[in-house]
Amino acid sequence: MTDVLSSTQVYQWTPNQSMGPITGDGLWHEIGVLCVDEFPKLTSKQLFVSLKDRFGQEICSQTEVINGCSTDDPCSCDAFQRTVSVLPNESSTSTCCYNVRIDASKLTNCQIASVKVFRGPFTHPAAEIPSAAYNADPTVATDFNGVLYSFCPPEPEASSSNQEITVQFLGPNGEVICQVPTRISCECKCKSNVLNSNPEVQIVMVPVSGPAGSCCYEVQIKNPGRCRWSLSSIGLTINEAATTFTPSSGWATSQTGSVWQVASSNGAVAISYGQTLTIGTVCIQTCVAFDPKTIRASATLLFNGQPCPVSVSIPSAASCAGSFSCDDLQVSVERPWAGPLQAEDCCRLIRARLLNCAAATDGVRVEVRSAANAQIGVTALGSGVFESATMCQNWAGQIYTVDLRRADGTLVCSKPVTMPTCYHQEPAE
Repeated sequence: MTDVLSSTQVYQWTPNQSMGPITGDGLWHEIGVLCVDEFPKLTSKQLFVSLKDRFGQEICSQTEVINGCSTDDPCSCDAFQRTVSVLPNESSTSTCCYNVRIDASKLTNCQIASVKVFRGPFTHPAAEIPSAAYNADPTVATDFNGVLYSFCPPEPEASSSNQEITVQFLGPNGEVICQVPTRISCECKCKSNVLNSNPEVQIVMVPVSGPAGSCCYEVQIKNPGRCRWSLSSIGLTINEAATTFTPSSGWATSQTGSVWQVASSNGAVAISYGQTLTIGTVCIQTCVAFDPKTIRASATLLFNGQPCPVSVSIPSAASCAGSFSCDDLQVSVERPWAGPLQAEDCCRLIRARLLNCAAATDGVRVEVRSAANAQIGVTALGSGVFESATMCQNWAGQIYTVDLRRADGTLVCSKPVTMPTCYHQEPAE
């Protein structure tokens, strides 16, 4: 049996002389007693155990952990343990990283040369978690007090709440001078990090199919930060008429004017680093273009039961182009005022109406051009109705053109309109 941390040391043991050959019978067999040099009970050793057959060929091997038995504490490990803390590194920007903070002045007759962190209890450790940085000298002086070591567990373990780890402090010769079991969880706090800013919340808008004539998006909440938070509620301000919000299972909504409040039906929901959660589907019934970046949003997170309002960012997302077509555009020539028609009455305006688009029409515009390609002023009256300026002149059956364009200038369609035959003679000036 060999000490893993001091491979030159082979320990002697006293075999059970009364035992004959061991066969694979599935039972436990005591094969002898191992005695090692006395070492403190607060530390441990890893022994490499190799079992061989009578011909000297290795059958199997494994590493076993043994704890010390001495009540002596030459390194003052008991006092040192109480100074060790493992806390989230709040300056980390990518994932859940942790700092190991110590007060080495509590050690006596010992020096720290390296640190190892193991996932799980040290009696059955899982893989070692590699360091993100080693922030101290190769040998730590006894007056060192601060962050000694940083590490970043790989995903998805990094986001696990209440994860058990063991921090092992090694001496210059690889000996374990002290080890500290603890639990870690990567929880955000309200305005507690080094930048004095709150955790970030993102809304991801994913275009999805919806009823004809509507712009629909799946609304996803994403945690882009380094630690976990619990979402209490989120508010969405959507300045588009006839908006609908269909919550996902487990979520409920309420509406006041243009503000939608979305909250979990089962209390706050924890969302870890990189996790995305769908809360519902929003549809804007305008059959026109819609840019999701126009949505204003805010969220309330919970930390230790206390609410923390935070701002919400909406990354760039594809705008919904709408489903209207030339069939939705009706064009007519109208008189600008009521009353009996006079023989010399040649004043007219052009009215355009978008069918199935009774809501706001911020995403489209209507343009009117004369036969000579001159632009005529147009006013949006709301409810999908547009009117040109009133024009009084000799028409002689001229053809005007009505263009329907999206907000970005993209032409949807053009429709011609024939003005009435009228030969009104304008008075000379």
